[in-house]
Amino acid sequence: MIWLLHPSHRKFIKRLHDKVGSQGKIVITKDDLDIQKDLWAKTENSKRRHKGIYRIIFSAINRGTESIDKEQIWGIITVEAIETGLRRIELRRPIITIRNTILYPILRYYYH
Repeated sequence: MIWLLHPSHRKFIKRLHDKVGSQGKIVITKDDLDIQKDLWAKTENSKRRHKGIYRIIFSAINRGTESIDKEQIWGIITVEAIETGLRRIELRRPIITIRNTILYPILRYYYH
């Protein structure tokens, strides 16, 4: 288990672990990628982007793998790979991550 700073990342990974386990495989289709690209093009709000990505992944989990046409499969990812990717994103810009996870909640608490 990798240590994640952002609370929404931790909650998302916990839900994934509960749903499929750490080595559980998630089948991503080309339609999922099209939805993700469309989401990225139309949405500038990072919170909405995160929610959209979470929705795409959970719909991929809930979709039965038997019903997927083999030509539609883009790839198979694990929860561990998603967790590693989120950690890499957090470490890419540590100041922004610390600001969003520590500083903003404190300021919101005192000035709200």
